[in-house]
Amino acid sequence: MGILPPGRDRRLYLGISLVDALGSGTFAPVTVLFLTQIVGLSAVHAGLGLAIVASVGFATTPVAGALADRFDARALTMAGFALAGLGFVAYTAVHSFAEFVVVGIAIEVVDTIASNARKMLIFRIAGGDDRVGLAAYERSVRNAGYGHGGLLASLALAVGTRDAYGAVLLANAVSFLLCA
Repeated sequence: MGILPPGRDRRLYLGISLVDALGSGTFAPVTVLFLTQIVGLSAVHAGLGLAIVASVGFATTPVAGALADRFDARALTMAGFALAGLGFVAYTAVHSFAEFVVVGIAIEVVDTIASNARKMLIFRIAGGDDRVGLAAYERSVRNAGYGHGGLLASLALAVGTRDAYGAVLLANAVSFLLCA
C-alpha cells in the first residue's frame, strides 16, 4: 500500500483538503493579532466577535446538512470555497467590530455549508470501508496542512504589519479559490 489511496478522485479530494487546511492553518494563528493590532479591536471585542461568528456557524450546521442532502455536494463545496475566498478578500478591508462580525459570519456560513458538503463527497468517492479510510487520510492530510500553515503564519507574525497580515488573508483567499 502506498502513501496515497488509489484513485484519481480520492487523490484530488485529499489535495483539495491539503490546500484548504494549509490556507486555514495560515490564517488561524494570526486571527486575534490581526483583529487587535491591525483592525484595532480590543481583546474583548475580538473574542466576542469570534464567539458570535462561531455560534452562527454552529447554528448553521443543521441547515448545512439539509442543504448537502438536498443539493449536489460538489456544487455546494465549490460555491462554498469560492464565496469563502471572496470573504477573505473582504476581510482585508475590515476596520470595525461590525464589519468584522458581518464578514466573519458570511465566511463561517458558507464554510460550514461547504464543510458539510465535503463530507457528503466522501460518500460519492468511496464506498463501504473505503469511506472510513478516506476520512482517516483526510484527517491526516488536514493536520499536516494546518501544521505547515502555522509555520507559514510565523513569517507574518514576525513581521507584524498590516501588509503581512493582509498577505495571510489573501493567501487564505487564494487557497479557497484554488479549492473551488
